[in-house]
Amino acid sequence: MRKHMNQYKQLTEGQRYQISALLKVETPQKDIALILGVSPSTISRDLNVIQGTWIPP
Repeated sequence: MRKHMNQYKQLTEGQRYQISALLKVETPQKDIALILGVSPSTISRDLNVIQGTWIPP
């Protein structure tokens, strides 16, 4: 039986602008995830990619 991995859905440019604005007013990543309707790990992963610290599995 194959396990199904959750497919990573990339954030849109608009969502990234929202993240940027929310981070500027020190909104926690967990709250940003709730606002955007995505998993907190999606926010964390995207920020790591932007900052160049993401290491592929």
